Amino acid sequence: METQIQKTTIVPISAFQRLDNGVALLPKTVSDSVSIENVQGILDSKDFELWHEYISAEDRKALAQVRIALVNRFTSSGHMGEEEKRSEDLLHRYFVCLRIIKPTRSRYQAIQFKQLENGIDVFHVSGPHPTPLNLPDAEILNDINNVDVTQLIQRIESFLAVEANGPFRVRRAIRLYETGYSEIRDPALQFITWLMGVEAMVSEGEEITTPDAIKRIRDTIDLASPLYQESPENAFISMPDIRLGDVLEDAFSFRNRLVHGGWIPREWTEKPSRRGVVQSEVPYVEIVREAASFLLRKLILGYLTAPNSFN
Repeated sequence: METQIQKTTIVPISAFQRLDNGVALLPKTVSDSVSIENVQGILDSKDFELWHEYISAEDRKALAQVRIALVNRFTSSGHMGEEEKRSEDLLHRYFVCLRIIKPTRSRYQAIQFKQLENGIDVFHVSGPHPTPLNLPDAEILNDINNVDVTQLIQRIESFLAVEANGPFRVRRAIRLYETGYSEIRDPALQFITWLMGVEAMVSEGEEITTPDAIKRIRDTIDLASPLYQESPENAFISMPDIRLGDVLEDAFSFRNRLVHGGWIPREWTEKPSRRGVVQSEVPYVEIVREAASFLLRKLILGYLTAPNSFN
């Protein structure tokens, strides 16, 4: 009989909010197999010496300082096989679901180690991409708090079911949403990618015209939703009362301009901008980009809550 070795996969959540005077209310059980835990002190920079040729000393030090992470514990008899891959894939799905609940500056990265009598042995490290995410201005200060964790607990079963066997258009929309954050830095390409996801959500699998897409969006979700109601920038500046419906048609017309070689309409320079925390002035075109990710996130969350409303 093969010996089963206790192993662990962790995925850092760098944007986890400190709660209760600096002490997070952890660990938090998300499901039977996944939790969110404080893993500070488990890792050491010397645990990553094996990767010294492609992970810098500074990055190895940062890995050792991981504080909050998604955690999955499992057993395996081999070094790297199906069990390890399943564990990493599982936490990637949890990470993406958390990004849909609230986008943050956290980049996906997985660290796997096995438990030894005298400590741990890190045997696998994946990612992250070396460049930072290019988040819309209103999302840059986002962090994960207990409310978000509660939403993850409530939605993860539905999300995993969709990822396993849900409609292709919804799975594609989820991939486009995450790709816009994790793999694309150019804001125009991000915007186009998120609008592709929006159309996938309302297309029912076939090609759809812009007027039909807008009509289906209006029939599916509440366009009176304020774009900045949950933005942490509200704590520092007065955010404008802009509703999703206020910019919906502009979003689609701008997407059409971009894919046909156009650029920002000149008249948009006359449209109201807003103050920002990171940018002193956020132009209207950035407000439209913020609306694109907000709209796609709202559609995906709406499907996870009430899939029949999308039929």
